Amino acid sequence: MVEYHRHCSQSRLRGQSGYAPFPHNGRPAALAPNPTTLAAFLYNWFMPIVNNVTRLLDSRKIKYVAYETPAEKLGALETAHFLNVPETLVYKTIVVVCVRPGAKPILAVIPGPAQVDLKLLAAALGEKKVSLPTEREAESLTGLQAGGISPLALINKGFQVLIDAAAQRHAEIHVSGGQRGLNIRLPVSDLAALTHARFALVSHSAAPQA
Repeated sequence: MVEYHRHCSQSRLRGQSGYAPFPHNGRPAALAPNPTTLAAFLYNWFMPIVNNVTRLLDSRKIKYVAYETPAEKLGALETAHFLNVPETLVYKTIVVVCVRPGAKPILAVIPGPAQVDLKLLAAALGEKKVSLPTEREAESLTGLQAGGISPLALINKGFQVLIDAAAQRHAEIHVSGGQRGLNIRLPVSDLAALTHARFALVSHSAAPQA
């Protein structure tokens, strides 16, 4: 079972190629009396995003909620604010690499307000040292854009997945849907089972900004 939610900012609406601005009267400028344009608009407005992640969830009969967000790079906190949900329910996926040659790269799924703790992560994996790749390196390793990296899109792709233990306090959490513009809320237990993840304390609170 799936629910689909399309969220729009006050001044933007999804069109065939991203987001089209509203004029001041609140109606899309493209929606003149042209029925062809109207049909295309309605198709895009009501047609949910479908990708390999949603197909997988559907095929496994996982109950989830899909949220469409702006098709741009949004962090976990920005996503939480956009969807108007608690920041602690929106999780981000951090790519981490082991220093040991031949070790599998890691996906650390942690709460949006937190920071990955490399020492805790290394200890949980029995590794001496792990490190954070650059954003470009993370995109190269995963084949996904930053802002769209998701453990759901990288199943059986050679990654170790660790979900922060804080997730076990919640029945459901939000994660990326494997591309920019798509967020998925699903049961924590299903996320762990699908991604063959382990739970461990792998994050700490982010330092307050001065």
